Amino acid sequence: MKKIGLVMCYRHHNYGSMLQSFALQHVFQKNNIPFECVRFIPKFSFKTFFSKIPLFFIKSARKMKMEMLSKSVYLHFMASRKMKDSFLQRNLKFDEFSQRNFFESKELHTHEELREYSKSLKSVILGSDQVLHPINLGAHFYDLSWVDESVPKYAYASSFGVSKIPLIQKSYTKRYLSRFAKMSLREKSGVEIVQSLTGKNYERTLDPTLLLCAQEWSEVFHLTSSASEQPYIFCYFLGKNKKHREFAKELQKKTGYRIINPVHLDSYNPEDDSFGDEHPFNVGPSEFVQLIKGASYVCTDSFHGTVFSLLFAKKVAVFNRYNVGSSASANSRIQNLFDLAQIENNVKTVDDLIRLAPLGCSFDEKIMVHRAKSLEYLQKIAGSN
Repeated sequence: MKKIGLVMCYRHHNYGSMLQSFALQHVFQKNNIPFECVRFIPKFSFKTFFSKIPLFFIKSARKMKMEMLSKSVYLHFMASRKMKDSFLQRNLKFDEFSQRNFFESKELHTHEELREYSKSLKSVILGSDQVLHPINLGAHFYDLSWVDESVPKYAYASSFGVSKIPLIQKSYTKRYLSRFAKMSLREKSGVEIVQSLTGKNYERTLDPTLLLCAQEWSEVFHLTSSASEQPYIFCYFLGKNKKHREFAKELQKKTGYRIINPVHLDSYNPEDDSFGDEHPFNVGPSEFVQLIKGASYVCTDSFHGTVFSLLFAKKVAVFNRYNVGSSASANSRIQNLFDLAQIENNVKTVDDLIRLAPLGCSFDEKIMVHRAKSLEYLQKIAGSN
C-alpha cells in the first residue's frame, strides 16, 4: 500500500513546531493511515543561495534572519562555555525527541531526488505551522513544487505567518497555491490570502496540537498530575517586551512563587539572563508540556504556549508578541484561538490573573465541534486517491 508523505517542520528546534508535527503524525498513527515524514536535507547549491537573496528585501523575513543571526553570533563569540553546554543540552533534547518519535523517509538531498521519491507516494500532505511563510520559499520545499504532477497535493492547517504576501512573491505564491488539490488554513488571514490570489475559498482547521485533548496529551507523554508541590509561574516569552516580564515579576511578588523561564529560544535576549529563578535547558517538547501542566500560572506571548495553557485549564496571561498592527500574524492567531472558543482574554492586571476562575473543561468542550470537523477534513484528504 502506498504511503502518504507528510511535509512538516518536525526537526526544527522549536517547541510549537515539534509538538504540532507530533500531533499530526499521532492522528495518522491512531487511524492506521500509512505515512512517513519526508526527510529533506538539502545540499548547498549556488542556485538555492541566490534564490534566497530577494528574501532580504522582505521586512518580516529579514527580521527573522537577523534574530537567528544574533543568536548565532552570541553562541559562537560571546557565550560562556557553561552557556554553550546548556544550549547543546537543549538541542540534544530536541534531537532525541525527533529521533524517538518521528517515522521518516530515507534522506533526500536534491529536488530531483524528491521528485522521483514523490512518484512512490499516494499523496503529499503539507502540515501546519508557518510552513507557507515567505522566508521558506527560497528552498522550494514547503511549496511542494518538487511533487510530481501525478501525485495529489494537500495542506492541513497551514499558516503563512504573515497577514499579507510581499509584492515580489505574489505571482509565484499564486502559482504554487494553484497546484494544491485541496487546502485548509489555520488562520482567517490565511484563508483570505489564498482566496485573494486563487479565487478559491478554503476552510479553516485547528492547529494539530488541538486535535488531542488534555487527557490524550497526558497519556502520550506520561505526564504527572497537574499540581506541583512547589508552586511556580511558568514564563514562555518569544518576544523581548520588558513590560511582559515586569508583569510576571509583580505576579511573583504577590504570590511568592518562583519563576521558571526557558531563555534564548527564537533569539538571544540578554535581559533574560537575570529574569526568573530557573532557566531550564534540559527541556524537550514533552518536558515543555509538563512544565505548563504543572504551573500555577502561565505568562506567555506564544501561540502554542497559549494552546497548552488553555487545554490544561491554566490561569494564563497572554500577551501580544508583536506591536498591534504588525504584518506578522502571531498576534491575530492567538486572538483567533480565543474567538474560536468564545473565550475573552480579559487579563489586564496581575489581580485579574489571580482572580481568574479556572476554565475547567470548558475550553475543550467549546472546541469539540471544531476538532470533529478538522479530523473529518483530515480523514477526507488522507483517504483521497
